[in-house]
Amino acid sequence: MIWWIVGVAVLFLFLAGMAWQRWAAAKERAAFPCPGKMVDVPGARMHVLARGEGPRIVLLSGWNTAAPSVDFQPLADELISRGFRVVTPEKPGYGFSTDTAVPRELDVVIDELRLALRKAGEPGPYLLLGHSMAGTELVRWANRFPQEVLALYSLDAPAPECYTHVPLPPLWMRHVQRFQRFFGLKRLSMAIPRLRKSYWKYLNQYAYLDAKLLPVEKAMVIKNGGNRATWDEMKRLPANARVAGGEVPRQIPLMMFIASDTKDNRWDALQPTEDAFIERNHARTMVVEGMHNLQHFQPAQIAEVIAQDKEMLHI
Repeated sequence: MIWWIVGVAVLFLFLAGMAWQRWAAAKERAAFPCPGKMVDVPGARMHVLARGEGPRIVLLSGWNTAAPSVDFQPLADELISRGFRVVTPEKPGYGFSTDTAVPRELDVVIDELRLALRKAGEPGPYLLLGHSMAGTELVRWANRFPQEVLALYSLDAPAPECYTHVPLPPLWMRHVQRFQRFFGLKRLSMAIPRLRKSYWKYLNQYAYLDAKLLPVEKAMVIKNGGNRATWDEMKRLPANARVAGGEVPRQIPLMMFIASDTKDNRWDALQPTEDAFIERNHARTMVVEGMHNLQHFQPAQIAEVIAQDKEMLHI
């Protein structure tokens, strides 16, 4: 008898969580309208946020970033103040963009990005800045369309070949995330300060993020958790890394910002692949104090280095 009562109670809690999730998600959609332009690409709608005036720099997010248009805000503000037009396209499955069933092969992703930028009225050439996994997109874009690329900036993005042999998140985690989202468990966990703070440390406790954007970031973490696009990207990452290769066209300068936490604690796992990539491509490097998400630790320092390149690039 008691197990029957427990089962009914658990079922009621799950149904209540599902209803809460649906109600809260609808409320958030109304409260947080898309700040940029929505454009159509095959199989999805993509959000492109562009701000500022000057040479265009395109910011490409790392894997599973809930809302790139929010995540890059500290760095975007610094770049805008230094005379750049900052364009942040959100790939399918990210931010305000819709999910997609289109396989996340690297060339497909780049074709979507280029199409979205054109449809949003943001033509090249571009400076490209990629965080983390987006380093594969930087290298491949530069090789396929060198005429569109003025310079590459990697933000704690390993050499693409590193992704062929470093540990990656298990794919079954997608189902856990979907379960948590569907039944409101993710929303519940984000309401618990201790659990939230353990995540915030990787984002420098949001020291530079506009406080008004925190609710948007939270809503997007819940909205996009466990979606098809991001986990298909992870599934294909080793293959995409091999497609990207390890060569950057010689005429395109490459600057690599490396987090001090990565250099101190994880660099051994990346060598000798990383050092060979740097040497082969004559890359400039700078170790920046902070953790992997450098846009939340030293946005002004990073923006200043990029701004100083304007004369070198004649833009």
